[in-house]
Amino acid sequence: MRNWIFRVILVMLPLGWPGLPFANIAFYHFGVEKGLPETQIVSISQDSTGFIWLAGANGMFRFDGSQFKAYQNSFFNTEQSSFSIINSLFTDSRGTLWVGANNGVSTYDFIHDRFIKPSGNWNRYRATDFDEDEHGNIWIATNHGLIAYHPESGETLWFTGSNGQSQNAILPDTEIHKITCQPGGKIWFTLYRGGLFQFEPESGTVRDFSNVGEIILGTMDISELGFSENHLFVSTISNGIFWFNPEEEKAFQETFDNLGLTVRHFRFSDDSLVWLATNNGLIRSNYLSGEYTQYINEPTNSLSMNRTSVNYVFLDNDKNIWVSSGIRGVDYGITGNPFYQFNIDEVYPYSLYHKEVTAIHFDEQGNMWLGYEAGLVEQHTHEPLGRNRFHLTSKSQSGAPGSIMAIFEDSKNRVWIGGWDCGLQKLNAARTAVEYAPILPEEMAARLATADIRGMAEDSRGNLWISFHGIGLGRYNPETYEMKLFHHDPENPFTTLSNDYPFNLCFDNHDNLWVATAHGVTKLSLPDEQITTYFAEDGNRFSLSSSTVNTIYCDVAGTVWAGTSTGLNMYNQALDVFEPVLTDREIPFISISDIQSINPGEIWVSTFSGIFQVTYPLDFSGDNIRVNSQLFDRSSGLLSTSYFQRSSGVSTDGMIFFGGNEGIDFFNPNEVRSSKSPDIKTLITELRVDGQPVYPVRDKMGTEPVVLSLDYRHRMINIRFTALHFNAPGALRFRYKMEGLDDEWFYPQVSQSATFSNLKSGTYRFMAEVQYKNGPWSSPAVVIIRVKPAFWTTIPFIVFLLFIFAGLIWFAFWYRSRVMFIRQKKLEQIIAEDTRELQQKNDQLEQANQTKNKFFSIISHDLRSPFSGLVGILEVLTDSDYNINQERQKELLQTAKKSARQTFDLLDNLLTWSRSQMEKTNIFPKTENLSNILKNTIELKQAAAQQKEISIKRDFPEDIEAFFDVDMINVVARNLLGNAIKYTPQGGEITVVVESKNGMAFVHIADSGIGLGEEEMRQLFDLNKKSRDGTQGEKGTGLGLVICKEFIERNYGKIWVTPNRPKGTVFHFSIPLQEI
Repeated sequence: MRNWIFRVILVMLPLGWPGLPFANIAFYHFGVEKGLPETQIVSISQDSTGFIWLAGANGMFRFDGSQFKAYQNSFFNTEQSSFSIINSLFTDSRGTLWVGANNGVSTYDFIHDRFIKPSGNWNRYRATDFDEDEHGNIWIATNHGLIAYHPESGETLWFTGSNGQSQNAILPDTEIHKITCQPGGKIWFTLYRGGLFQFEPESGTVRDFSNVGEIILGTMDISELGFSENHLFVSTISNGIFWFNPEEEKAFQETFDNLGLTVRHFRFSDDSLVWLATNNGLIRSNYLSGEYTQYINEPTNSLSMNRTSVNYVFLDNDKNIWVSSGIRGVDYGITGNPFYQFNIDEVYPYSLYHKEVTAIHFDEQGNMWLGYEAGLVEQHTHEPLGRNRFHLTSKSQSGAPGSIMAIFEDSKNRVWIGGWDCGLQKLNAARTAVEYAPILPEEMAARLATADIRGMAEDSRGNLWISFHGIGLGRYNPETYEMKLFHHDPENPFTTLSNDYPFNLCFDNHDNLWVATAHGVTKLSLPDEQITTYFAEDGNRFSLSSSTVNTIYCDVAGTVWAGTSTGLNMYNQALDVFEPVLTDREIPFISISDIQSINPGEIWVSTFSGIFQVTYPLDFSGDNIRVNSQLFDRSSGLLSTSYFQRSSGVSTDGMIFFGGNEGIDFFNPNEVRSSKSPDIKTLITELRVDGQPVYPVRDKMGTEPVVLSLDYRHRMINIRFTALHFNAPGALRFRYKMEGLDDEWFYPQVSQSATFSNLKSGTYRFMAEVQYKNGPWSSPAVVIIRVKPAFWTTIPFIVFLLFIFAGLIWFAFWYRSRVMFIRQKKLEQIIAEDTRELQQKNDQLEQANQTKNKFFSIISHDLRSPFSGLVGILEVLTDSDYNINQERQKELLQTAKKSARQTFDLLDNLLTWSRSQMEKTNIFPKTENLSNILKNTIELKQAAAQQKEISIKRDFPEDIEAFFDVDMINVVARNLLGNAIKYTPQGGEITVVVESKNGMAFVHIADSGIGLGEEEMRQLFDLNKKSRDGTQGEKGTGLGLVICKEFIERNYGKIWVTPNRPKGTVFHFSIPLQEI
């Protein structure tokens, strides 16, 4: 479309030029700015689900229309097959996606969403191309020959070259470049070193087709092979494309006027159409008729390809085109696009001076008139083909006119023009210039000289009706030049013009003039010029959706339409009201720009968000009008996204034109009238549980519900969903709900995912649906989620708990009885213990009484007697009446001394015993020399022993150490040694022996005294038993041995007595050698 001839063809399209070899395509680009991770795409395919797969050099990218998902090499994902320079993609008849790379073959695992390598070592060779024969065998071109793989059995058959080592080394070489399968079982292939060959697998024969007739293909750089309608197609890098029938061996060549010498790839769309990727663009060729169309990058056309040079071409399931430019990502082309556009060009006819076109009109000769800003008007003629420009002037102070808002040709072929600050102007009779229209009276002409004109219409009497924005409605007689104005009267709003800011106007089939204004619609009935007004009323559905009326239109069937800032309104003649039929309640942000129609029951509505096709029943009646609508926008092939108010026109052959923000879009309504919304389905793309992907079994087409079983411990579920629509992801609207949790639909605004947490046990049904534009909602994609209950909530466990509960109740009763029994026993035991304790206290009290009695007995008797004797001796010695000689005095003094010593010893034992009984004798054990204690005690008692001529022998070492309280052991030693002396007769012997064993020091004090009987030894340490007198009548209380027993035991020892054979007694006691 860059040469002049093609521009003329485009010009003639709306004029119905027959035999036009033109197929309009709207291209949409996807690059890094749209999320494509890698722009150098080497191959394209589509799987059975409908996803588009793009192969980069080292990664795969899945596209669903809204986002790309990358499958690239990762050191952290060992389950994902790696790619080393991808060469080709292929989807077989079973829906399996194959990837050929330098490091072998991979296939896509749909269930686990990953790529894996087939079993066997054959997949480690470089794979460059794939094809499938009529038996379902997959043929793979590798650097080690041809591979025939049977997917059902998994069998692999190798065919290698003469330089291979296989028994099937029958090919001319192992380095296979491209392959294609011919019906009947034959395989065509090319080698990297050149040549074209036909291989018969059953017979193993290879035919060389490097020379076909006079064409030498063997020396050419072959880029692609394909077989269609008994012809083999061979594309080359420098010689275009060839095709021939192998049986005839006559080749045909096509270079498309040298535009297609370099053909890198091609694809068939039907029996005769082939699409070619060339250095000079995408070429659509009918090889039977020789017709072709070239598609390139056009800088002024945003719907052209992003780059002219094309490396790869692919046709998806909808016969739409995907092309790779090699370095700029991919372009997606919608074939059969019914919408066309004008390019911007200042020279050629039927192109635009600039893209903002504010007025469009077609005259009776079929010429197109365009109004621009700054007072520019263009006339495009087709006979002869030409382009004329007219510049309006302005009588305003600035002298510069504004935008052209109205162009109109009356019944006498006079062209009238109006716009901002332009007043009413017309083309002169010679059609060479534009001049001001004469207006009478003159004061009216002066007032309207700089008027803002927004619309014009002609009544049946030849009068022009003109919208003067800000002034009112004018009726102009072109013959008499008289002008009459109609104004809004605030005092009579319902019988005068609804507002002084009118827009466009039209006549219906009943000769009524309808006027759109900034506030309401006015109907003026001719010829009586009676006025009726219509406004928006809150709460009244039989009123305008908004009083801001942008356009008014009377269609070919006579129906009146009002387009407001909030929707489309239809006039109901039976009720004489406007009824909203398409508003912002159904379609957000719908503001009507203009309306056109060529077929009864159908109108075309331009808006700020696209173009609507609206159909309605011609025989509608009553108050319930039903219309059907379909939105077309940029995703449908339109150039503009928003359209100017009242910028539209209809050509003489029925083409509709709308002026938008990117130029003019035009179309033949009959070509798009039967267009249907695409059949879009929702797909579940990913399931995650607690952040980890899960892969339940599901079918590739997404028709069967996905069943997901979860454990009660799973906390969070994330479900991702999408819909396959590649050129308008923004036109899709999703909703989802989780039945069993909430029956309300949720409408996500950004993310196509849903997250649920802490689902209770039970069965849930997740449903996701998609809506394309304002069409119907799709059938839902369904996930059945079964959350298993915790074992403690299941019926068997509850029954088990009931048994446990019953058992616990029985146990509680039993335990209570048991506790009461035990408590009774414990009470009895406590009573018994208390009784024993009371008895012990009674015994202790009795013992205390005995001790007290013993104490007082000792005081009253044992102390009294020695003191009495001592007092008597002292009286004798001090009484002068007694004449006692010195010798007698000495005897008496000795007796007194002995009595005093006995009394002292008795008092000392009494004090020691009393302190121990009062628990005031503290024990301070430590390691001391026991030998020293015994030696000191012997020396202390030596005098008493000598008086009775008793010898004391020591039989112990000098350094025996033990752990004891020094004071207590001193008391024990003195008492035991004293007793031994007391009960040993004159001239007797006492032996003190110490020995160490088993961690104890044993002290033995043996005498040769009078000895003890068995009964006396048993009662020896009893306080209540009276001790015997010594051998010389020494008195004793028995208190000393009681003290010894108590002190030894408090020093962690024992004391006992044994007979000393043949006579006497041995006292033993033990104390520890070390600290306990």
